[in-house]
Amino acid sequence: MAGMLLCGSRPIYAIYQFVVLAMIFAACGFTALVSTLLVRTNVFTAAEQVAAAPWRGRHSFERVTRALFRGYQ
Repeated sequence: MAGMLLCGSRPIYAIYQFVVLAMIFAACGFTALVSTLLVRTNVFTAAEQVAAAPWRGRHSFERVTRALFRGYQ
């Protein structure tokens, strides 16, 4: 933004660039907020404890891999 002003361009372009940058930051912040709220319901229980992962246990890697690639065999 300062480079545009030092270059001699009109100040309205620098303001436009700042508005676009602010919109990008706002979109990133909104996305982080929504994803945190959605993940919180699946990761934590009603007592605010971390829920146990359903794939834990014996041979967990094989079961997860089999479940992920079930359609590719």
